[in-house]
Amino acid sequence: MKIVFSYVKPYKWPIVIALFLMLTELAVELLQPLLIAKIIDDGILKQDQSVIWIWGSVMMGMAILAFLSGATNSFFASHAAQSFAFDLRSALFKQIQQFTMATFTRFPSSGLITRLTSDVTMVQTVLFMSLRIMLRAPLLVLGSLIMAILVNAYLAMFLVIAVPFLFVFLYIMVKKGVTYFARVQDSLDRVNRVLQENLQAVRLIKAYLRGKYESSRFEQVSGLLKMDTVKALRMMEIILPLLLFVMNVSLLAVLWFGADRIQTNNAQIGELVAIVNYAMRMTGAFSMFAFIIMAVARAKASAERMEEVLLVNE
Repeated sequence: MKIVFSYVKPYKWPIVIALFLMLTELAVELLQPLLIAKIIDDGILKQDQSVIWIWGSVMMGMAILAFLSGATNSFFASHAAQSFAFDLRSALFKQIQQFTMATFTRFPSSGLITRLTSDVTMVQTVLFMSLRIMLRAPLLVLGSLIMAILVNAYLAMFLVIAVPFLFVFLYIMVKKGVTYFARVQDSLDRVNRVLQENLQAVRLIKAYLRGKYESSRFEQVSGLLKMDTVKALRMMEIILPLLLFVMNVSLLAVLWFGADRIQTNNAQIGELVAIVNYAMRMTGAFSMFAFIIMAVARAKASAERMEEVLLVNE
């Protein structure tokens, strides 16, 4: 993937700005549960209206900052992703123009079309997602875990136990996903090839009454694409239920033992609320991982296919 993503270099400053704004938005999200805990413990429980107004105003200001950061981040992320896709597509087209006839025999025209269209779109989408949510999700998990430990290390222990297991599981699923989605892209190439051949030879097909044969041929390759896609998606569908199950079990443990520690005065209500908030943020971040992993797996397969073209030496 290094060669494909080397075309990102001209847009390093929009990317840096987008990442800075993403981190600003993330920092606000990680600080909010602490402010909520302070409002509950020092404001609501002590019936101090001034604390509620002061920290409530701070939260409102931080929410506005996060909104502005997110909106501006989307602008720079979109600019970088669209420009990257334009340069990559142009480089692929220029490389194809330099192919000899011997090289053309290695790459069916349908495969080249797929590389310049859906494959480029896939890596473009992943770059945009990286600057918006893809990097934000793991950072949100780790940041929430660290903040939860700072708030109450005992209650955070139940989250600490779950996270390493989930990261190992996600790593394994990414490796499998790359293989599955590479097969999907190859099946898509075959569908495009059959479709292109039929459109180019439509007069001959009608003249020799080969319509039924060509229809069955298309149904066969289309069926293979369906089977490969279903296999890949079924594997990915395992991810989200398992992630949510583990995180929900951890959240139940936090609530169960947190209530007990509040009764024994070993924890404050605000601390439990903050830990629950961080657990919910981690659950939300993990729920995005199923979509992220699928996109990364497909993008890696697409990048490898495009590098086959870019690395051709005439």
